[in-house]
Amino acid sequence: MDRESSEARGKTMSASAAALDAALARAPVDDYFTLILRACAYGGRSALEGFCALVEDRSKALDEAPAVALLAALDDRDAADRAVRAVAWAMAAQRIAETWPDTFYAVLDIARAAMALPDLAFEHVQTLGSLTAGAVTTPQPDTRDGLHVQFSRESLEHVILAATGERPARRDMLLVIPPWTACFGRGIHACDEHLRELERRHPDIVPEQADEGAGSRRHGTQQAAARVHPAGRRG
Repeated sequence: MDRESSEARGKTMSASAAALDAALARAPVDDYFTLILRACAYGGRSALEGFCALVEDRSKALDEAPAVALLAALDDRDAADRAVRAVAWAMAAQRIAETWPDTFYAVLDIARAAMALPDLAFEHVQTLGSLTAGAVTTPQPDTRDGLHVQFSRESLEHVILAATGERPARRDMLLVIPPWTACFGRGIHACDEHLRELERRHPDIVPEQADEGAGSRRHGTQQAAARVHPAGRRG
């Protein structure tokens, strides 16, 4: 991949990410919940950018058809918008379901008030959430590992489908899942770090419990989510 093409793609993705962040900042949900979703969008974009960098690096020989198709699609602004939103949703599904494995469906409904999504795509996001919730709650290590692998494959399929309009063949996904898993893991870290940064920037809207550690942050976020009007308006 030539440097000029890579830089152009980076600018396109940055513009898409900025537009999504601005839209989330104005979303008709609780102020603190918008911070959570903005952090998920940031972490998702970080995962996607990391994966694209691997595909662009010829020394990695990551030239499977789904990865190449995704990279090519991101030259187009509309496709980049769809991909950035899709990966934000994948990250939101993971973080929300890991935090609230028993009630994540309800929290995803609130997130949908901020990030509109067609019914079929939302069903896929719910599936991603169920895979994470299952991995969090199962006592069986083998089952947990299998659910993690399935989440990695299906989250990448979700992004590729959004960007290209075509679901990749499963047989072509085997070699791209491990690098995507690593990139998504770093994206989770970026998401959590960005949430802490947003909390420092907006201390006036951070629930009191969010200052007392990760467990309390989850409780504070639950309170924030509970204040959202069922129609998606700020409560």
